[in-house]
Amino acid sequence: QSASRDGALRLCRLAAAKAWVLVQRLLVPPVLGVSLGALVGMLGNGLVLPPEVAPLGWLDMGISKLGAAAVPINLILLGAALSRGPARGELPRLNSLGVVLARLVLMPLCGLAVARLLVAHVSVPPAVADPFWLVTLIVTCTPTANNIVVLCELAGDNKHACSTTIFYQYTA
Repeated sequence: QSASRDGALRLCRLAAAKAWVLVQRLLVPPVLGVSLGALVGMLGNGLVLPPEVAPLGWLDMGISKLGAAAVPINLILLGAALSRGPARGELPRLNSLGVVLARLVLMPLCGLAVARLLVAHVSVPPAVADPFWLVTLIVTCTPTANNIVVLCELAGDNKHACSTTIFYQYTA
Protein backbone atom coordinates (compact mmCIF):
# COMPACT_ATOMS: atom_id res chain seq x y z
CA GLN A 1 0.00 0.00 0.00
CA SER A 2 2.93 2.34 0.72
CA ALA A 3 4.45 1.66 -2.70
CA SER A 4 1.19 2.51 -4.49
CA ARG A 5 0.87 5.71 -2.43
CA ASP A 6 4.45 6.70 -3.37
CA GLY A 7 3.74 5.93 -7.02
CA ALA A 8 0.58 8.04 -6.95
CA LEU A 9 2.47 10.86 -5.23
CA ARG A 10 5.23 10.74 -7.89
CA LEU A 11 2.60 10.77 -10.64
CA CYS A 12 0.90 13.81 -9.07
CA ARG A 13 4.24 15.64 -8.80
CA LEU A 14 5.04 14.84 -12.44
CA ALA A 15 1.59 16.05 -13.56
CA ALA A 16 2.00 19.26 -11.52
CA ALA A 17 5.45 19.87 -13.06
CA LYS A 18 4.08 19.36 -16.58
CA ALA A 19 1.12 21.66 -15.83
CA TRP A 20 3.48 24.35 -14.54
CA VAL A 21 5.57 24.18 -17.73
CA LEU A 22 2.36 24.51 -19.78
CA VAL A 23 1.24 27.54 -17.73
CA GLN A 24 4.66 29.17 -18.19
CA ARG A 25 4.47 28.67 -21.96
CA LEU A 26 0.95 30.08 -22.13
CA LEU A 27 1.75 33.18 -20.05
CA VAL A 28 3.98 34.85 -22.64
CA PRO A 29 3.32 38.53 -23.45
CA PRO A 30 1.61 38.02 -26.86
CA VAL A 31 -0.85 35.47 -25.41
CA LEU A 32 -1.55 37.65 -22.38
CA GLY A 33 -2.08 40.71 -24.58
CA VAL A 34 -4.54 38.94 -26.86
CA SER A 35 -6.37 37.40 -23.90
CA LEU A 36 -6.69 40.71 -22.06
CA GLY A 37 -7.77 42.47 -25.26
CA ALA A 38 -10.45 39.85 -25.86
CA LEU A 39 -11.64 40.20 -22.27
CA VAL A 40 -11.95 43.98 -22.56
CA GLY A 41 -13.64 43.58 -25.95
CA MET A 42 -16.20 41.17 -24.50
CA LEU A 43 -17.03 43.45 -21.57
CA GLY A 44 -18.51 45.98 -23.96
CA ASN A 45 -18.03 49.69 -24.35
CA GLY A 46 -20.71 50.46 -21.75
CA LEU A 47 -18.44 49.26 -18.96
CA VAL A 48 -15.41 51.26 -20.06
CA LEU A 49 -15.16 55.01 -19.52
CA PRO A 50 -13.89 57.18 -22.37
CA PRO A 51 -10.14 57.79 -21.97
CA GLU A 52 -10.61 61.54 -21.55
CA VAL A 53 -12.53 61.15 -18.25
CA ALA A 54 -11.29 57.80 -16.96
CA PRO A 55 -8.94 57.87 -13.93
CA LEU A 56 -6.20 56.11 -15.91
CA GLY A 57 -7.19 57.60 -19.28
CA TRP A 58 -3.77 59.15 -19.71
CA LEU A 59 -2.27 55.64 -19.56
CA ASP A 60 -4.73 54.35 -22.16
CA MET A 61 -3.96 57.23 -24.51
CA GLY A 62 -0.21 56.73 -24.06
CA ILE A 63 -0.44 53.00 -24.78
CA SER A 64 -2.60 53.77 -27.82
CA LYS A 65 0.11 56.09 -29.15
CA LEU A 66 2.74 53.38 -28.64
CA GLY A 67 0.49 50.83 -30.36
CA ALA A 68 0.08 53.14 -33.34
CA ALA A 69 3.88 53.22 -33.67
CA ALA A 70 4.19 49.39 -33.80
CA VAL A 71 4.13 49.02 -37.59
CA PRO A 72 6.72 51.76 -38.29
CA ILE A 73 8.96 50.32 -35.57
CA ASN A 74 8.66 46.84 -37.14
CA LEU A 75 9.68 48.30 -40.50
CA ILE A 76 12.66 50.05 -38.88
CA LEU A 77 13.75 46.77 -37.26
CA LEU A 78 13.43 44.93 -40.57
CA GLY A 79 15.46 47.67 -42.25
CA ALA A 80 18.10 47.47 -39.53
CA ALA A 81 18.33 43.70 -39.94
CA LEU A 82 18.74 44.18 -43.70
CA SER A 83 21.05 47.22 -43.44
CA ARG A 84 24.00 45.26 -44.81
CA GLY A 85 21.86 43.59 -47.47
CA PRO A 86 20.29 40.15 -47.33
CA ALA A 87 22.42 37.62 -45.48
CA ARG A 88 22.83 35.14 -48.32
CA GLY A 89 25.01 32.76 -46.31
CA GLU A 90 22.60 32.52 -43.38
CA LEU A 91 20.07 30.37 -45.20
CA PRO A 92 20.52 27.93 -48.11
CA ARG A 93 19.03 29.19 -51.39
CA LEU A 94 16.80 26.13 -51.68
CA ASN A 95 15.25 26.88 -48.27
CA SER A 96 14.60 30.50 -49.26
CA LEU A 97 13.06 29.38 -52.55
CA GLY A 98 10.91 26.83 -50.70
CA VAL A 99 9.61 29.44 -48.25
CA VAL A 100 8.85 31.91 -51.04
CA LEU A 101 7.04 29.30 -53.15
CA ALA A 102 5.11 27.95 -50.16
CA ARG A 103 4.05 31.40 -48.98
CA LEU A 104 3.30 33.00 -52.34
CA VAL A 105 2.04 30.00 -54.39
CA LEU A 106 1.02 27.12 -52.14
CA MET A 107 -0.76 29.24 -49.50
CA PRO A 108 -2.99 31.03 -52.08
CA LEU A 109 -3.86 27.69 -53.67
CA CYS A 110 -4.79 26.24 -50.27
CA GLY A 111 -6.78 29.37 -49.44
CA LEU A 112 -8.69 29.19 -52.72
CA ALA A 113 -9.38 25.45 -52.17
CA VAL A 114 -10.77 26.13 -48.68
CA ALA A 115 -12.81 29.06 -50.02
CA ARG A 116 -14.16 26.89 -52.84
CA LEU A 117 -15.21 24.24 -50.27
CA LEU A 118 -16.88 26.90 -48.15
CA VAL A 119 -18.76 28.31 -51.12
CA ALA A 120 -19.85 24.80 -52.15
CA HIS A 121 -21.21 23.90 -48.69
CA VAL A 122 -22.29 27.29 -47.32
CA SER A 123 -24.44 29.64 -49.32
CA VAL A 124 -22.58 32.91 -49.79
CA PRO A 125 -24.87 35.85 -50.63
CA PRO A 126 -24.08 37.45 -54.02
CA ALA A 127 -23.34 40.81 -52.38
CA VAL A 128 -20.57 39.18 -50.33
CA ALA A 129 -19.15 36.82 -52.96
CA ASP A 130 -16.70 39.19 -54.67
CA PRO A 131 -15.30 40.69 -51.43
CA PHE A 132 -15.04 37.13 -50.04
CA TRP A 133 -12.74 36.03 -52.88
CA LEU A 134 -10.75 39.27 -52.71
CA VAL A 135 -10.15 38.96 -48.97
CA THR A 136 -9.21 35.29 -49.38
CA LEU A 137 -6.58 36.19 -51.96
CA ILE A 138 -5.23 39.15 -50.01
CA VAL A 139 -4.88 37.17 -46.80
CA THR A 140 -3.17 34.22 -48.46
CA CYS A 141 -1.02 36.05 -51.04
CA THR A 142 0.74 38.57 -48.84
CA PRO A 143 4.32 37.96 -47.71
CA THR A 144 5.17 37.16 -44.11
CA ALA A 145 4.57 40.02 -41.69
CA ASN A 146 7.47 42.09 -40.42
CA ASN A 147 6.62 41.35 -36.78
CA ILE A 148 8.25 37.92 -37.25
CA VAL A 149 11.63 39.72 -37.13
CA VAL A 150 10.68 41.22 -33.76
CA LEU A 151 9.64 37.80 -32.45
CA CYS A 152 12.95 36.32 -33.68
CA GLU A 153 14.80 39.13 -31.92
CA LEU A 154 12.95 38.48 -28.66
CA ALA A 155 13.39 34.70 -28.87
CA GLY A 156 17.08 34.99 -29.69
CA ASP A 157 16.66 33.24 -33.04
CA ASN A 158 18.48 34.06 -36.26
CA LYS A 159 16.90 37.38 -37.22
CA HIS A 160 19.18 37.80 -40.22
CA ALA A 161 17.94 34.58 -41.85
CA CYS A 162 14.35 35.56 -41.11
CA SER A 163 14.90 39.06 -42.53
CA THR A 164 16.51 37.59 -45.64
CA THR A 165 13.54 35.28 -46.19
CA ILE A 166 11.11 38.20 -45.83
CA PHE A 167 13.27 40.22 -48.23
CA TYR A 168 13.07 37.47 -50.85
CA GLN A 169 9.31 37.23 -50.40
CA TYR A 170 8.85 40.95 -50.95
CA THR A 171 11.23 40.85 -53.91
CA ALA A 172 9.28 37.98 -55.52
